[in-house]
Amino acid sequence: MNDPADGADIGMDEHEQTIEKYYGSDVLVMMSLKIDTSKTEEIASKMAQIGSIEEIYLVTGDIDILAKARFKDYSEMRDLIISQIGPIPGVKETKTMVVVSAFKE
Repeated sequence: MNDPADGADIGMDEHEQTIEKYYGSDVLVMMSLKIDTSKTEEIASKMAQIGSIEEIYLVTGDIDILAKARFKDYSEMRDLIISQIGPIPGVKETKTMVVVSAFKE
C-alpha cells in the first residue's frame, strides 16, 4: 500500500500544494551531505554559486557538509536538490531537513 505522503496516489501538483500549505512560502532547510572528501573544495565551490544556499560548512561526524538554504517554495527546493546538488561529482548522499520553527537566527 502506498503512503499518500509520498505523492504516489495523488498528482505531484496536489502533493506539492499540500506540502506548501503546511510549510508555507519561504522554505528554510538544512541540508547534510556525505561526499568524497577529496573533492571538498570543488563541491563547496559549486554549492557557493547557488543563490538559494546561504551558508556552507565542512563539519565532523557522520556527515561532511552542512548547508543552510532558503527557497521561495517547496518546488524550488526539490528542483535544486534534484538538478543542481545531486549531480555534483563527489556528492554521495544528501539529506534535507525542513525547518518548522526558528527560535533564533
